[in-house]
This record gives sequence, structure tokens and C-alpha cells, in this order.
Amino acid sequence: MGYRLLPTAATGCCALILSLAACSNDVDLPTAFHEDRLGRPETVEASVEGSTATVTWQLASLQNAVGFVVRFTNADGAEETRVVLDASARSLEDDTLSLTPGTLYLVDVWAIDELDFYGPASPADSLVIEE
Repeated sequence: MGYRLLPTAATGCCALILSLAACSNDVDLPTAFHEDRLGRPETVEASVEGSTATVTWQLASLQNAVGFVVRFTNADGAEETRVVLDASARSLEDDTLSLTPGTLYLVDVWAIDELDFYGPASPADSLVIEE
């Protein structure tokens, strides 16, 4: 059941009436998102050698996971993400990232399910790209 706020005017003031009416655009989330939560990647470690960035992580439970999203975020908020579609993967090696030398990045990882829902984010690791 959806909720709508209906504004109404009363003498000398405004009032809001809460209407518990169903909306035509009600959306139900898939039950898998609510019933079986994805695990949280832990022990994230990021490093770079030459032009190749490597990120490793651990995951206690593979329940519902079909892959991972790895995100690199700099201080300006610019992000680059990579998707690993392998539930058993525990690392990413990538030499195609556009990481800027002399920049600090925060790196975090999420498990994803078959509907592309994200689980809880890992604790972030920092990665400095040397000049």
C-alpha cells in the first residue's frame, strides 16, 4: 500500500492530510533482497605496481553472491568501478584504470546478487598512486 500527501487549506493556516491510498506506481522489491542478505567483504587490501592495480578481499558467506563491485574514489569524489562476475573471486587485477599519479584513492568492495542488488560495503582501504 502506498502513501500520498494531499495538501489542503484551512482558514488561516495550511494543513496536510495523510491519505493511505494505493498508488498506481507501487513497486515491490524482489523478496531475495529482503530475505537473504549478502555478505560484507572484509580485509580489503589495495596495491599498485607499475600500471596494474590489485585489490584483494575476503567474504565469509557466498550466499546469493554472483560477483563483486570494486570502487576507486579520489578526494574529489570521482569514481571508477569494476565488476567481477565470479562469486568465488577474491581479487581484481586491472591495468586499464585511469588512476591519477600523486592521488589518494579509497577502495571498497560490495558483493552483488543476480538482480544487481548490492550487499553492505566493505571497510575501505587507501591506495596512493605514486608520481
